[in-house]
Amino acid sequence: STETGHLYGSVTPADIAEAMSAVGTEIDKSEVEQSIGHIKELGDYEVKITLHPEVVFSVKIVVAEQEEG
Repeated sequence: STETGHLYGSVTPADIAEAMSAVGTEIDKSEVEQSIGHIKELGDYEVKITLHPEVVFSVKIVVAEQEEG
């Protein structure tokens, strides 16, 4: 990221689905709230996941700098 917290790339719904699947919560990118668009800054984000019209929950996504090493 830049010194002001802007990302060189972005975090997409597909990235969020992949990260959640990596920690044991299998979801598809289509189940991630699409209105968030592409996250382009460091910070905390509340993202809605819709598994079924009656099964909806929110998760906190933390976009942080990657530690070197």
